[in-house]
Amino acid sequence: MRLIAVLLIALFCSLICYAEPNAEYPVRWTKEVKIQKLRDIDRLLDEPVDLSQAGEGAELILTNEDGNKVKVTTCREYLHYKDQDYNAFTTYDITMESWFILRSGTLEFLKTAWPSKVSYISDFDFRHSKKIIKYLPASLVLSFHGVSEEDIKGSEKRPLMTLAPKIKGIIKDEYNLDLEYEDSYCYITLLAFGDYNHDGIEDMLLHVAHHYYMGSGRGYENVILTQKEKGGQWTVLD
Repeated sequence: MRLIAVLLIALFCSLICYAEPNAEYPVRWTKEVKIQKLRDIDRLLDEPVDLSQAGEGAELILTNEDGNKVKVTTCREYLHYKDQDYNAFTTYDITMESWFILRSGTLEFLKTAWPSKVSYISDFDFRHSKKIIKYLPASLVLSFHGVSEEDIKGSEKRPLMTLAPKIKGIIKDEYNLDLEYEDSYCYITLLAFGDYNHDGIEDMLLHVAHHYYMGSGRGYENVILTQKEKGGQWTVLD
């Protein structure tokens, strides 16, 4: 029995080494993410998403094209119904959906990501990146007023300031950055790090919230950014 146990441990270790050869940077997350351990992810997918900050009785209702409605409480339910083409249609449900986008996107990123062999962002945070706006890709914030469809074509390869030269950045803390442009706002939260596309280079997960001033227009998404060289242009991963 002892020999079998030793062989199983050796096999397990060899599989880890094969999957992550020479990995130096572990999958990790910021204090904005309420997760204790990676092995908890499957369980957390089945836990109700915390909507307490949205007020008493807050809930998310998704609707399909036939008008069928479902109440969603967990990330696993949310991901399932999104795959079935259920969506949030009212302003209220779009706002409630933001909590599910943030939570389920973070869990899916951490579940998929590998430790990284190379990192150009290992010490990244917004406080130490005063010039971050110069390197953010334009496709990160496509909801700014005054930016046309023609402008944003191919924007994933262009810096943000080429589309919004008068954009203003406000660094709130190491994990949160606010962007303002005319009557549009974009709130960015840094969530996690890991090799998401398994190319050996560390990527980062951001949650992005778009709002229009004095209007109901809003949208929420998770964005994965990567950097191929130190101080280089950021690009968005599909």
